[in-house]
Amino acid sequence: MSSAERQGAFIIVGGGIAGLASALALAPHASSVTVLERNSRFQEVGAGIQLSPNAFAALDELGVKEAVLTRSIRVQRLTVLDAQSGGTLVDFPLDDRFEAQFGHPYAVVHRGALHRTLLDACRRLATIRLITNANVNGLTEHDDSITANLADGRVFVGDVLIGADGLNSSVRAQVVGDGAPEPAGHVVYRAVISAEQFPADLPARSSILWAGPDMHVVHYPLADGKSFNLVATRVEPVNEMFANRGIQAAWVRSAFASVAPPLRRLLDAPAHWRAWSIADRAPVHTWHRGRAVLMGDAAHPMLQYAAQGACQAIEDAVIFARLVGAVGANDAVASLGPARAGRTARVQQTARWLGDAIYHPAGVPRRARDVMLKSLDHAKLTASLQWLYAWTPDNGLALANTHATHDGELIRP
Repeated sequence: MSSAERQGAFIIVGGGIAGLASALALAPHASSVTVLERNSRFQEVGAGIQLSPNAFAALDELGVKEAVLTRSIRVQRLTVLDAQSGGTLVDFPLDDRFEAQFGHPYAVVHRGALHRTLLDACRRLATIRLITNANVNGLTEHDDSITANLADGRVFVGDVLIGADGLNSSVRAQVVGDGAPEPAGHVVYRAVISAEQFPADLPARSSILWAGPDMHVVHYPLADGKSFNLVATRVEPVNEMFANRGIQAAWVRSAFASVAPPLRRLLDAPAHWRAWSIADRAPVHTWHRGRAVLMGDAAHPMLQYAAQGACQAIEDAVIFARLVGAVGANDAVASLGPARAGRTARVQQTARWLGDAIYHPAGVPRRARDVMLKSLDHAKLTASLQWLYAWTPDNGLALANTHATHDGELIRP
């Protein structure tokens, strides 16, 4: 089927990164794309985000790679340090060899800057309608259409509906019906500090992970070069889910008091912190029901330890649009899960493993981790990342076509 043939009206529930990337990807194939955002404006909450080469391959397909790069900082190294001793466990240069190997760079960007780039691109297209204050509380399936029912009584009718409404997706509740996400037992504390507050003895253009028993800290520069994103995570019993909660700086300093002096100086810098409890879901095979399909965190929420949540959502958007162009909208809805579930499940499982085996071990497992990490040379590290970072829309769609009817074969640790 020619991509020039318009495939009808698409409704996208959720105006975050996944929803806007989907709208942008689908615009060439659709008679109309309507994005329904429950909030009063389109915006992203949070600070920094890491974008690996596979994300830039997808952004290139969307036509916004260069625009995102202008708002990003290319990271020079990925470094893993021991949070207690300060010793180096891994130091992986992201130099010309890295970009030649994977075809695209590794960069960090403010989450809001990525979102604004996608939003600006959507606003330039007459095919895309952006609707705010649109709280979807139900779907109605018809023989030849699907309706999004809003809490205020409005309805939007389309040929296909995409649930890109995140971890607590109302669309997932109807498509999968697996209840609320489960607390992961981790709390994330986030802050942004100025360049003047950043310790002079730490590299400023690296993405650095400090790994410690039941905790870790990640930091990297933001695109203006004048600030740094700081994310500290602890394994904590969590009885409730919460987001963007204000936390006193003194409490964070106390909670991470046992870390090495350079990291302690860094954690002493912020005057304000915000906290999020982390939830998780197990991978699922089924992403669609009738004319509704899930995408991004609504389909495959993942712990942050592989830095792939947004990357995988953008991949979803590109592959779904390619499927629409190749087989039509209805068949694409049924094909996206088989096309993507194996890869996203592997990333979900990898993120869990990284948290347990690399980020947070103590005692004997910690010592075993150190031995393993120190044995990895550049060639071994590059090889271990090949499956994740060398993804492109072309090889991603080839995999989808090969395994389109065998999604169970793709779910492997």
